[in-house]
Amino acid sequence: MAKSEIDKLTDKLKKTYKDTFSNPNEVGIIKRLVMDSPNMNFIFGGGFPIGKPITVFGGECLDGDTFIKFEVRDKKTGKSINYKGGTIRRLYERFHKVDVTGIKQGRHLMKTDNIEFLIASINEEGRIIKNQIVDVFESGEKQVYEVIDSYGHKIIATMNHKFYTPTGYKPLQDIQVDNIVYVHTTTPFKKDHIRKNYKETCVKYHSRGKKKLVSANNKQGKKVYFYIRHRVRNNHLVFEAFKNSMSVENYIEFLNTRTKKEIDSLWTVPKTHDVHHIDENPENNSLYNLQLLFKSEHYKLHACKNHNNLRFTVVESKIVSIKKLKIVPTYDISCKAPYNNFIANNFVVHNSAGKTVIAYYVASQFQKRNDDPKKRTVVFVDMEHSFNTKYAQAVGLDPDNNFILLRPVDGEEGFTVLEELIRTGEIGFVIWDSVAATPSRRAIEAEFGKASFGGTAALMSQALVKINPLFSRYETSCIFVNQVRANLSTFKGFGPGSDENSNSGGWALKFYSAWRGRVSKGEDIVLNKEVIGNQIKIRNVKSKIGIPKRSIQLDLYYDRGLDTEQEYIGFIIDLEIVHKSGAWLKNEEWKMNVQGRDGLLAWFKDHPDKWVEAKEKVDASFSGSTVLDRIDIDVPDVNLPDEVDDEDDYSDEEK
Repeated sequence: MAKSEIDKLTDKLKKTYKDTFSNPNEVGIIKRLVMDSPNMNFIFGGGFPIGKPITVFGGECLDGDTFIKFEVRDKKTGKSINYKGGTIRRLYERFHKVDVTGIKQGRHLMKTDNIEFLIASINEEGRIIKNQIVDVFESGEKQVYEVIDSYGHKIIATMNHKFYTPTGYKPLQDIQVDNIVYVHTTTPFKKDHIRKNYKETCVKYHSRGKKKLVSANNKQGKKVYFYIRHRVRNNHLVFEAFKNSMSVENYIEFLNTRTKKEIDSLWTVPKTHDVHHIDENPENNSLYNLQLLFKSEHYKLHACKNHNNLRFTVVESKIVSIKKLKIVPTYDISCKAPYNNFIANNFVVHNSAGKTVIAYYVASQFQKRNDDPKKRTVVFVDMEHSFNTKYAQAVGLDPDNNFILLRPVDGEEGFTVLEELIRTGEIGFVIWDSVAATPSRRAIEAEFGKASFGGTAALMSQALVKINPLFSRYETSCIFVNQVRANLSTFKGFGPGSDENSNSGGWALKFYSAWRGRVSKGEDIVLNKEVIGNQIKIRNVKSKIGIPKRSIQLDLYYDRGLDTEQEYIGFIIDLEIVHKSGAWLKNEEWKMNVQGRDGLLAWFKDHPDKWVEAKEKVDASFSGSTVLDRIDIDVPDVNLPDEVDDEDDYSDEEK
């Protein structure tokens, strides 16, 4: 049969524009990477989409007048330029070089390449540390509440802002009057502890020993006064003897008989260090009980224990009042991981939702993929300069293999380098962390005090038009990490700009994202009074790759990542792969009858072939109109505040 003119023209154009023409039977198929976590597969509609960009976002907020004890430091010299702190609004202005006064005073405190901002945070032991500020951002106008504790501290925050409690971080909406929270206070020391006496030995000479005048008989038996000796703590002598390969007795004899020059050649405890008793018993000078520490760390360690925990640690306080106020402009701070918390008006609050952790986990799954080994390489575009190797490894990411870390100067440079990497065809996954911290070249080159609003939005709009087709063509997936911000639009009440809250990057990022989800941090996972993990809640607000409006809750353990085995056990029960009868779980075909989830998991470990079969049934149930969508799955309800949920109000055609 002779070809028509259109068929002839099509064949000719395909030779010239081969990448332009596509097979209609293939373009509608969404390729997916099935991950270890069934919850993650569930919320993405059957697995992470290949060749699609998605966005995760979140954020909490504080009133602009909230006092923040921040420090401005010179990176090169390490010297503090200013440590008085100020309101979170003033911190935002300095961090983003916003000149509201019109005068030169204070411009040296604005953020530059040589200046960093630090803030008080707490570590795993509840001790106060200095942490780096990654970003300060506006969160829009929101309803706020006044919280007062038993010390008289007052803070104004939104209902979703998290406070540190004995059971972990909780949003204000889950805290009531008389509940306990942790605060940082400057209560003076109460020296009611028992003072410990450290035994000393006097020697003829020691370069670090304290001089002491003693009386003694000389060789002729005559009493001599003002005889100079050097006092040295016994724990120092034991540690120094070990470092100089001597016994304690021989070391003391050496100090009493040798010349000053010979003694000065030996190793002694440096001026900057001290010898600590591990069991805190000053009489136990066994070498295995001694530890060399910096003096600052040694002093803090004993101060925390001997001074009622009031100078260098947080303390418990009771909430006495929670009062609803009005709608005001709000702000928030992003700190360097893993200590995503800070001190605000003396309260310990949390600013992390778990967005980057989700990105780390998905990246680890791409590094393990077997369907296309050439696409295992992950690119991390670290615009926040906050990549934490230890934290990434905890959730399974391998930073030493198939991993590229980029820290571009501006967004234009980042997208240019990323485009060249994607065109190699060997990049499987990209993390852009974060859109909110991506400066345009125009913003970088702007003078202090000159506003450059909308630069990131314009950059994202231009970049996504160019790079989104590359994601699809080279089958490269991407997660854009983002936060909630204040909308710059002054037109209220109509159109897309009527929302007071938005996400950085403008509307282009929302349109191009095949999936968008809001991430929030849940309660801590506590074992024997020690925090060993936390819950992460995800709510899907847009999906072109599966069923929207799904919610999940993940259990993240700091030592091993996500507990995927228990996730599978939950789905195996919900999908009735095994039948539940009271506390017993049965499957007649497998001749299995066990009690409880732990018993079921133990049975599967003894029958690995059945475990593989059950997992395959769970994974197969996630895509399309499946069993999972027709039954009532017990997915925890994610209670989130009102947000910028544009997809609810406007269809893609209207947008």
